Amino acid sequence: MAWTTPKTWAVNDVLSASDMNTYVRDNERALSQLSSYTPTWTAATTNPAIGNGVIEGRYLLVDDWCWVQVQIAAGTTTTYGSGTYAIGLPVAGTALNGGTEQNLLVNFNDLGVARYAGIGVIFTGGTTFVVNGPTPWVSGAQAIWGPTTPFTFGNGDTMVASGIYRVV
Repeated sequence: MAWTTPKTWAVNDVLSASDMNTYVRDNERALSQLSSYTPTWTAATTNPAIGNGVIEGRYLLVDDWCWVQVQIAAGTTTTYGSGTYAIGLPVAGTALNGGTEQNLLVNFNDLGVARYAGIGVIFTGGTTFVVNGPTPWVSGAQAIWGPTTPFTFGNGDTMVASGIYRVV
């Protein structure tokens, strides 16, 4: 469902049932409708393949802000590639206050072992985000999510990222 272009009201206009449906009800419905997309999952060297796992994304675009949620759940035939991972966004991000990157909250579940938190980083103009993992800083930089960071990703393990970022 799409947004309705706002009506310019004049003095003495009468609000009809049709106006209420078009400008209030329908816009409220549009606001509550999430769109689905299939995020790309790439790696710096060799791309992973989801196999029988699940990769799904949902988003809601309101003006120049996008709420997004991405879930990756590994399956028995998922392959993990090599190198650090990047996840595709539904809409490219834009710069904030002098080019500062934007962030998403990320949760990892190493099935039956531990849970971890990370930060999804969207660089200026980015169409993807990388995840700075919860692992210690290495050579002045925090480790970026990959096949073995923050743990060896495997069957049943999940990554969920969500947040709001500004779009172009």
